[in-house]
Amino acid sequence: MRVIGWEKRLQQVLDAWGDREHGWQATCGDFAAEVVEAVAGRDVRPLIGLPVRSAREVAELYRHAGVRSLAGAVTKVLGEPRSRLMARRGDIVEADGDMALGVCLGERAAFLLDRGLVFLPMSAAVRSWSVE
Repeated sequence: MRVIGWEKRLQQVLDAWGDREHGWQATCGDFAAEVVEAVAGRDVRPLIGLPVRSAREVAELYRHAGVRSLAGAVTKVLGEPRSRLMARRGDIVEADGDMALGVCLGERAAFLLDRGLVFLPMSAAVRSWSVE
C-alpha cells in the first residue's frame, strides 16, 4: 500500500539524492531504501542490514541473507521480481548488470550512479520490484 502523499515524498527523495555521488557513504541500496520508505512508508533497512559501508559488509549482508547478488537481497525484502514492463511509478528497478538500483518514474527511471542520479529510459532496467 502506498502512503498518502507518496508522490511528493518521492520527489523529495529525488531532490535530496540528485547530486549525491555513489560511494560507500551513499549506495544505491540506501537510495532504494529511502524510496521504499517514501512511497510505502516501510523502513526496510533493518530487514536487510543496511547501511553497508564496504565491500566486506556487502559480502556479510549477502551471507547473512542467504543470497548471492544485489537482486537476491532486494527479493528477500520486496518479494519476487517482475518484468520491468510491470513497474509502476515508485517501484524499485535494477539496471542491467546487477549493479545499480533505481526507481521507476514512468517512462524513465532514476539510478544512483557515480555522479549522482541519472535518468534513463525504462529500457535500461532489467527487472522491477513492487514496493507494496
